[in-house]
Amino acid sequence: MINPKIVSVTCPDCHKDGEFRQYDIINITENPQMRNDIMSRQIFSYICPHCGEKIIVSYDCIYLDTENKHCIALINTEIPALIDSISVQDYTIRIVHNINDFIEKIALFEDGIDDRVCELCKLFLEESYEEQNNAELLAAYYSGRDMENENLHFYLIGDDAGNCETTLSMQSYRNILEVFSGSQFDNKSEMEIDSEWALLTLKNGIFNIEE
Repeated sequence: MINPKIVSVTCPDCHKDGEFRQYDIINITENPQMRNDIMSRQIFSYICPHCGEKIIVSYDCIYLDTENKHCIALINTEIPALIDSISVQDYTIRIVHNINDFIEKIALFEDGIDDRVCELCKLFLEESYEEQNNAELLAAYYSGRDMENENLHFYLIGDDAGNCETTLSMQSYRNILEVFSGSQFDNKSEMEIDSEWALLTLKNGIFNIEE
């Protein structure tokens, strides 16, 4: 069983303190029942016992899948020592800095989607969104894989409040995967894979293929 630690949280509404459970390390292989609490953000949800206000509390948390050798760390402060103790030859390690990215990485690994290729796919979604809506795309999040129709689903957030869902074909994903796999950018030791990583990879010529 996972032993959470109890911390004090001050409600931003009534300013009274209450107890909140934090989970430093969640071994999902040993505790599969925790999955729904993670994906629903229940482990980050605090309901004030005094006024009923519900808030989201982000804290350092490590998701550990010892069966598939995935380690995803939500880091608000410094990198936990646990990550340093895990060999990158054995585990795929990712570091994220917000809850949305934490949930997304878990979903990607569960669905067998390479998160690096996913970030590159988002660049094309961004270009398409901005052309169609004449607005800036603030964020794109992977929301699941449609096995029947061979699509990847994404939730898009625009600066025009034009939030929407869109799909990308698995064939488009596979095309980018083919270019990426075995290239100089296929570095398995990278831990922070995000939009900045994707833009740098694009700038460095990932799609400049010689005929």
